[in-house]
Amino acid sequence: MANCQLDGTIINGDIAWLEGLPEDYVAASELLGPLAEIGPLITTPGNHDDRENLCAVFSDPRVDEGAAKVMTVVDAGPVLLVGLDSLDQARVVSGRLDKLQLDWLDEWLAANSSKPVILFVHHPVDDDENGLLDSDALLQVADKHGQIKAIFTAHDHVFSHRKHNGLLVVTQPAVGFAFEETEMHGWLEAELSASGMVLTTRPLTDAEPTTMEFNWLR
Repeated sequence: MANCQLDGTIINGDIAWLEGLPEDYVAASELLGPLAEIGPLITTPGNHDDRENLCAVFSDPRVDEGAAKVMTVVDAGPVLLVGLDSLDQARVVSGRLDKLQLDWLDEWLAANSSKPVILFVHHPVDDDENGLLDSDALLQVADKHGQIKAIFTAHDHVFSHRKHNGLLVVTQPAVGFAFEETEMHGWLEAELSASGMVLTTRPLTDAEPTTMEFNWLR
């Protein structure tokens, strides 16, 4: 992480290996402790997580501690970061946000329009039966609120990026487990501004980092 001043860390689901045992999160918390001391540490639930066990160890800046879903908001200076909860059923591959969470997001966005917003949700926003089952509903909310500039997803264990109606959709690579040796695995470093983002890959292999610049078009 040379020449990088870390301000915060986002882990977009699947902190645990298979089913989210309590000891998984204790071990993860110990490993991630130094990052949490530097800045905010956001964790979104993935399909291999257990929400109750996750919340017992990780205390994100949550919107509502009593809510059924784990929703977090962090003011990152020029942008607002929002973590959503797509964990639907334990040990089921597909995910879902549900109407309550989408209604909350819609209302929150209506009240917070002064800064660009980046969303983080574990399951990919596509038509795959193993992805986010209410992707269309989420994209409708994103299309309604122009301050949403990007959505980061994970789950697929590959790095990719595309555009949806001017919205940047990024799939984050796996850090601990790559499906294919040829796929980039590691993490992404993002430099955020009010006008866009510079994204740099940080591979855990001998591959060279690559840097991409995205301007907010919406």
